[in-house]
Parts: sequence; C-alpha cells; structure tokens
Amino acid sequence: MKKSASKFVGENKQFPLTSEEINLIAELGFMAATNGFVVPAIRIFQGLLVLRSDHSFPYIGLAVARLYAGAFNDAVRVLREDAAPVRRDREEIELYLGLALHLAGQPIEAARVLCALFDHGELDTNQRLLAESVLLQIKGGIPQSAWPSPARVVDLQALAGINS
Repeated sequence: MKKSASKFVGENKQFPLTSEEINLIAELGFMAATNGFVVPAIRIFQGLLVLRSDHSFPYIGLAVARLYAGAFNDAVRVLREDAAPVRRDREEIELYLGLALHLAGQPIEAARVLCALFDHGELDTNQRLLAESVLLQIKGGIPQSAWPSPARVVDLQALAGINS
C-alpha cells in the first residue's frame, strides 16, 4: 500500500510523511523538552521546521524547549522574530509568547498579549486554561507550579488537520 503525503507536509515530495508520523515526531520533541533533553528537542523541532515552516508547531516546539531550559528571552525571540511570517495558528503563537514574556520578566507585555487573545482569539479549553493561569500568576493569584504544562496544551491532532 502506497503512503500518501499528508496535509501537514503539503506538496513537498522530498518528505512524504503522513500527519501521524509528523505528530509522533512532534510528540517526541515535546517529551524530550519536558524531560530535560533540550538539545535533542531543539534538533527535532528544527527538523520539523524544514518540513513545515509555514505552521506554528515547529516554532512553538522550539520555544517550549527553551522555556524548559530557562532560556525565556530566547523563547520570546523565537516567537516574535522567527515565527513572525507564520499566519497559521497565530493565536497559539501569541499564547506561548504571553507565557514566555511573563517568564522573561515582562508581565505587562505578557498581560497585553494574553488579554488580546481573549478579545480576538479562539482559544480551546486547554489554551484558555493556560492563558488564564498565566494572567492569574501575573496578578499574584496562583503559584506557577499550578499551571498546566505548556507542552501539553499544544493540540497536535488539530495541527495535523490543518489544510495546506
């Protein structure tokens, strides 16, 4: 049985991976990041960036790896500068930008970014929970340890269903 290239990979015939294969690779990247294997996680997401630079998930993965390494300003740079041309899933990029800004010691800018998401974005339940948790932390309402894991908020199944 012949494999068909997924919507995730689009028309790139050099990388005929299915969306399930892309999801597995992305999940491995997030697992690596959350378990302290930051360099392998970054390499995984750099590879995914080659496959799909017009989607948000490789940039979010690169940022999440940096967040888990404590490189908060670098995560902000990835999301602000590197992901700037990405138009798909801007809300998700902005969600992680808000988190990274807060962790980088820029709570006012983080609150501005996250509040704008509530005004204009369409966040799912998990994304809304993360955004609300960060905003409550900024206001001093909940400890950072009570936040949902940022790597678990990424909805890889939804990302795989995006049309090219």
